[in-house]
Amino acid sequence: MNNTGILLLAISLLFSSFTASARENIVVPTLLEGATDQYDYFVELLSLFVEKSEPKFGEAQIVKTAIPMNRLRQLRALEHDEIHVVWSITNKEREQNYRPVYFPLTGGLFGYRVFLVAQNSSTLTRKLRLTQLQKMLTIQSIEWPDYRTLALNNFNVHDADYASSFGIVERGLADLYPRSITEVFSEAEMHPNLVIDPHHAIFYPSFMYFFVRKDNKALVRRLQYGAKKAFKDGDVYRLLSSKPFYQQAVQLMKNKTLFTLDNPLTQRSDKVKQHAFVQQVRRDFFEEPINSKISVE
Repeated sequence: MNNTGILLLAISLLFSSFTASARENIVVPTLLEGATDQYDYFVELLSLFVEKSEPKFGEAQIVKTAIPMNRLRQLRALEHDEIHVVWSITNKEREQNYRPVYFPLTGGLFGYRVFLVAQNSSTLTRKLRLTQLQKMLTIQSIEWPDYRTLALNNFNVHDADYASSFGIVERGLADLYPRSITEVFSEAEMHPNLVIDPHHAIFYPSFMYFFVRKDNKALVRRLQYGAKKAFKDGDVYRLLSSKPFYQQAVQLMKNKTLFTLDNPLTQRSDKVKQHAFVQQVRRDFFEEPINSKISVE
C-alpha cells in the first residue's frame, strides 16, 4: 500500500472512531420480571422514536443495562443518571419527580384490565355486578399506581408483590388479580392453575409514558419529536397492531361486561384520552370513542 493509501485508511479509521464516539448512548433497564413481549415492544418503540429523530438530533443507539432492575431500582437509577429512559404508568407523583414524554405508548391499553382467578372461582360461573366485584379480595402491588386507583374506586385491595400475587390467588387467599389485557395471556400460560375471568373487565384512564430525568430536557425534546413523526407516519400503530399481545387483547375483550372507573391520579387524562392514538386503539376494541359510556353500575 502506498503512502496515499495509508493516509486515506488512517483518515477513514479516524472518522469511523469519531462517528462511533459521537453517537449518543441511551441506556434503558434490562427486564427483571414481567412479559418479555411487552418489554420488547417498548424497546422497539423507543428505537423507532430515536430513529425518527436522527435527522434533526443526530445518531443514537439504545443500550441495555448489564443487570436487570425492578421498578423501584429503575427509578433510582434514573435519578442518578445510570439509565436515561424508563417506561411506566403515569401518575401525579411520577410526573412531579421525573420528566414525561407525553405520548401514550400503548394507546391507553394498560387501562383495560381483566382478572386472573383460581380455576374454581365463582366469577367463572356468572356475571357479577360491580359492587360484588368490589367486595372480593383483590391483590395488587402497592408500588404500582393501580393499587391506589382500585382503592379509590372502593375495591377491597391488598398489597402483594408481582411474583407472589399469582400464588396467593392460586391458593385461594385472594379472589382477583387485575392484569393488563396486554400481559395476561403470557402470565396465564406461566401459571396454569389460574384462568382469565371470561365475564368482566374494568377500564380506567391509565397511560404509559417514557420518563427521563427531570433535568434532561434535551432527551425529552428528542423523543417528543420522534414520537410525533413516528405516529404521523403510521409506524406506531403498525408496530403495536403487529404484536400478538395486541391481537390477543382485541379478541379477549369481546363479550366482556366492561365497568368504567375513575382515575383521579392520572395527570392530563382528559387531554390524553382525546389523543388520536388512544382513539384509534379504542375503535379496534369497541368502534366508539373513549368517552362513550360502556357500562353503568
